[in-house]
Amino acid sequence: MPPESPNIPIAGMHPVTAINYPGKIAACIFTQGCNLRCPYCHNQELLPIKPGKVSLEETMAFLRRSKKLIEGVVITGGEPTIHPDLPQVIAGIKKEGLMVKLDTNGTNPDMLQCLIEEKLIDAVSMDIKTTPDKYGMLGVDMATILRSISLIGHSGVEYEFRTTVDGQICTDEDVAEIEKLTYQRPENTGFRKPFENKNIFAIVGILASLVWFLVSKRKLYWQTYWEQRLFDFEREHLPGLDFFGASQQRIQNDVEKNLILHKEMGWLQAIVYKLVLKRPSINNSMLCVPALFVLGWVGLLFSSVKPLM
Repeated sequence: MPPESPNIPIAGMHPVTAINYPGKIAACIFTQGCNLRCPYCHNQELLPIKPGKVSLEETMAFLRRSKKLIEGVVITGGEPTIHPDLPQVIAGIKKEGLMVKLDTNGTNPDMLQCLIEEKLIDAVSMDIKTTPDKYGMLGVDMATILRSISLIGHSGVEYEFRTTVDGQICTDEDVAEIEKLTYQRPENTGFRKPFENKNIFAIVGILASLVWFLVSKRKLYWQTYWEQRLFDFEREHLPGLDFFGASQQRIQNDVEKNLILHKEMGWLQAIVYKLVLKRPSINNSMLCVPALFVLGWVGLLFSSVKPLM
């Protein structure tokens, strides 16, 4: 007898989504059946394991027609990993030149390992339902969840870990503990490769600020040079002019004469004039401002990197 064609029950499909696969235009396939019964589930009709409403043949035919318009396929549920034929189905999708993102609850690490080792998935989103001490409420062995987290974290594919706060299975207080679980493997990127998003902006900001600092320093060098040349010229050919060679006291007196504080002057203008009389150094400001920007961007860079625990 010829081998049976692979099959999984498909409850339905979104032809196009720009949300379910971040950064990609994709189709979204909903598999029928789930091994959990989360009280907040918004896809209750997908929980029973029963025949699907759409055949795999119809689904593949649609993907072939649409592959010039979409970049990938999201396989979600239900829980896709409970279906033994999932690898063969994904392999068929990959042959069409489409990327595949998997949504999973992480309860089947063996299937995850198979998909990762066979390079059948390009991205994965795993729902972490609750804290380790509460997973028993869902009838799940926490060891399987931890294994899935580790497999995904070391897979080399794009990934994200997410949770739903419902006030029962997961509360606001549980989120911090759930987050610690994701620190047990390298870089929780959440569909961000290293040095993207805040990291890349911080690095570009640091480089731009350093260039700004170096240009300001060079400008100060040449400005000082030409000021000295003009001072020497004035002293040699126009003695007593006191234009470039004026003393600091002479400069201060001239500024004070020009900024006479009238009684009718507004308080804001008076404050500005007093600040002017403090003779702030433009040259120092030109160096300090880019230096402060460098420090600020470095701080942003380090704040966007989460420590491993």
